Amino acid sequence: MKKIITDDDLIALVSDEVFQPTVIWKFGDVQVTCRTLGLSTATVKLIADDGTEQIACSTGTGPVDAAYKAPVKLLEYSMLRLQLALMR
Repeated sequence: MKKIITDDDLIALVSDEVFQPTVIWKFGDVQVTCRTLGLSTATVKLIADDGTEQIACSTGTGPVDAAYKAPVKLLEYSMLRLQLALMR
């Protein structure tokens, strides 16, 4: 057990308590399909902070690539909607 507490220890404890990021999206579900001669595809569901569900599908060079690309589509779409709303 540590007997000496330094300023760095206190800063680390306070920083962890004070900074709690706001949850904007939660992971809902993922389905990945891949075959030897077919495209790898992924369907991803994200749940927004207001409870609405967004689903996107993507293809990739492999199952992991497809799974990474699908949420990016959702986030890019959300950012575009936000930009358009701010322009009004």
